[in-house]
Amino acid sequence: MTLLNNIITDPIPSAPKGIIYGPPGVGKAQPLDAKVLTPNGYIAMGTLKVGGKVIGANGKPCNVLGIYSQGEKEVFRVTMLDGSSTECTDDHLWWTQTRNEKRHGNFGAARPLSTIRKTLKSGTHFNHAIPRIEPVEFGASQDLPIHPWLLGMYLGDGHADTSVIITNPEEDIQTKIQKLLPVGDHWSIHDRIGLRVSKKTSHEPSAFMEALRNLGLDKLRSNTKFIPEEYLLSTIENRLELLRGLCDSDGFVCGAGMMEYVTVSKQLAHDVRFLAKSLGADVTTKQKIPSYTYKGNNCEGQLAYILRISVKNGWVPVSSKKHLQKWQSPTWSRTNSIRSVESVGTKQCQCIKVDALDSLYVTDDFIVTHNTTFGASATNALVIDCENGASAIVCQRTPYLATWPEIYQWLIAIETEEHPYQAIAIDSVDWLLRRIEEHVSGCAGGKTDSTLNRSHGGYGNGKQVLKNYVYQILLPLLDRIVARGIAVLLLAHTKRTEITDIDGITVEKTTPELPEGYLNVMVEWSDFVCLARMDGEGNRTLTTRETPRALAKNRYHLPESIPFDWTCFAEAIGEGLKQTFSQTNTNPNNKE
Repeated sequence: MTLLNNIITDPIPSAPKGIIYGPPGVGKAQPLDAKVLTPNGYIAMGTLKVGGKVIGANGKPCNVLGIYSQGEKEVFRVTMLDGSSTECTDDHLWWTQTRNEKRHGNFGAARPLSTIRKTLKSGTHFNHAIPRIEPVEFGASQDLPIHPWLLGMYLGDGHADTSVIITNPEEDIQTKIQKLLPVGDHWSIHDRIGLRVSKKTSHEPSAFMEALRNLGLDKLRSNTKFIPEEYLLSTIENRLELLRGLCDSDGFVCGAGMMEYVTVSKQLAHDVRFLAKSLGADVTTKQKIPSYTYKGNNCEGQLAYILRISVKNGWVPVSSKKHLQKWQSPTWSRTNSIRSVESVGTKQCQCIKVDALDSLYVTDDFIVTHNTTFGASATNALVIDCENGASAIVCQRTPYLATWPEIYQWLIAIETEEHPYQAIAIDSVDWLLRRIEEHVSGCAGGKTDSTLNRSHGGYGNGKQVLKNYVYQILLPLLDRIVARGIAVLLLAHTKRTEITDIDGITVEKTTPELPEGYLNVMVEWSDFVCLARMDGEGNRTLTTRETPRALAKNRYHLPESIPFDWTCFAEAIGEGLKQTFSQTNTNPNNKE
């Protein structure tokens, strides 16, 4: 038998190995009194339980997979353009889009608050915008005692003492009120511009009045009105109809895609803000004491709450003929940027893990924030902590490994010992290479470049020794782990790198952040190089194919974009391997 008898024609399956790169930071924690949105409304972070549900950025419920105490930590209040605010720790993750990312068509990245604080402004402009929530799917029943549009109209233009009266002279609105009255109720003209609702066949209270009494909405003055909770937590369509009734009565169109709603009830202003934001609108609130002249005297009115409602996602918050004639779709979108970050002392905190694909959940005042990371979500994964950044990840992980000998011992154990792990995630590969560099130079934690040039006999010998560690020790060891059927994920941060192509054209791309001279070798070693990013609909994804702006690699026939989720990623690799084997088995040159 000769060596030629050992020629291999079929691909050999092995565990995947490659780089997942994205923005830095994995910590996340909020104080126990922070509010988290659930299908039944807001509850305190400290009352969440595993198996419960919270609302994700897509407005849909997602499951709480884990709750983890973080002890007492310094807490910061983060305030947005629209006046909403929430509290979190300095290492809590936020998905933001910077002004530069928006300018270059990049949809943003996850960043710890510590980074956001240092880059809060770009020149004179606020630099970080957060995603908007999609309309929320609450869990309340669809059945309501009064049609939601009719209730909105009553809260704006109605009162109920002995009977229900709605004062509005618009013909189309009066016609719609008549059509939506409960069965058996009758209307009549009141003071020429309004409608009185009564029982058609008796002197008993109308069904409309009975429903208002049961809801606690009868005999209210304009400054004590409110929206019942069952309406605030109803279906998307019901809430939209309720908002249309409110805006048809006490609102007016003030610009393309914008309404102003005015009320003298503080509670109603709070409820309308909740209602509009639950539908994905931006809402800003201001207060004003109106003045007027009566019999020649200047008088002050009641304190008024003015809500500006800005709609971005296509729905229309009005239905009356008068408002629809003025309504125009928005032509531009103002982002909800982070305006201030201030310390508020220390509090007991915890973090949660949810099963939303984009790792986002909704906290105080419909603010979208972050919860978890990719590498730790792999099946039976072990995180190799090389940069002391994994302490807040909900996962199995090594202790912080501050030196190359410690890292090496753990990798040898993963290669040789029996264990249940099916994947290792090295967090992060840039810090792993720095640990090797520190080991070779003998200059741990410091600036090693000049030391490398002088070490091992000088004349750059130290840098050659460093390369030998990577080529002859690290990569062969990782290959032996892969050959054992254990996936190797090298997690990396991002940076902008100038790359010169074969034609000598230099372009700037987003690449993994690796020490100088090691980008090419680590990319060549990898079967995949994927960039974590957010797409145009606000979903976190993995980009698997190179673009003019980002480096990527793909040996598995992966789709161009995959949800940022280990299960989806693993399934895509499995499908890619099936395609590879299928192509091989149909190759006429492949003989049994």
